[in-house]
Amino acid sequence: MRAQLVSEPDMPSLTITGMTDRTRTWLDKLGNCPVALYVLQRECGPADLFTNYVRGLMVEAAETERTYQNYAHHSEDNATSIKHAFTGSRLTEFVKLRVVSAANGTLGANELHDITGNRSAQCFDTCGKTVQPGDFRVAVSKANTQSTVYYATDGSDVWFAAAAYPFSAGVEAISAAVVDTPTGYRIIVASQASAGKQGLVAISDDLGATWLSVTIGGASAGEGATWGGGLVALDHDHIWLAGANGSIWFSGDAGITWTQQEAGVLTTGSYLAVHFVDENNGMAV
Repeated sequence: MRAQLVSEPDMPSLTITGMTDRTRTWLDKLGNCPVALYVLQRECGPADLFTNYVRGLMVEAAETERTYQNYAHHSEDNATSIKHAFTGSRLTEFVKLRVVSAANGTLGANELHDITGNRSAQCFDTCGKTVQPGDFRVAVSKANTQSTVYYATDGSDVWFAAAAYPFSAGVEAISAAVVDTPTGYRIIVASQASAGKQGLVAISDDLGATWLSVTIGGASAGEGATWGGGLVALDHDHIWLAGANGSIWFSGDAGITWTQQEAGVLTTGSYLAVHFVDENNGMAV
């Protein structure tokens, strides 16, 4: 066995050169603030039309140097330009990025509490279709009478309202998560915490046609989500709910049963959101 010492790679870097306009551009105003830059490749069509991309990279970067060129010149061939140099901290390749317009991004008359989607690629059944992360998406709305769950399938921007409500009248659906099953997706929706009432989680395996209701906490404990983002699912066996009373709940069976992992020891206030990068590392705020 031979070992070879390999030095740590340099951070990703790039430069953007553009013409100097009379009005400062977005890049000119940016300064050295960190920002997400999208580098998009296209096969045809206008370069400035975002949806023409076929492959892309995203880099989290900050401007490290700015160079002004040809500010004094006598020929139009040497136009005044400005070059921005960026150094990034992370480079991410993506294969699908959707732009949702105001027209098809409006779901019903109610404002939305949360929106989420599938996290992993999967082939359904033995020889079923392959889905990519984000192909299936779920949104939950504020309740005028009852909260509605919306869903979009196959990477489409066309949304449908679930046939049934996850909770009874007056109970808000505040946060949602999606997990894969062998034949499709399971939608998991958490109710908003309400003082003196029992927390509820609703589960559907048929796009919201029917719902299974699961309780969390005591009958009058006031448990539940307090904000969109209070529910996160890594996969079928790792789901967390962070919400009222400083409580964090865990489900290892796709939302059927829940155990309390944090019972207000760190804080008695409400958690607004929770996120996990793997089964052992996460954070709640």
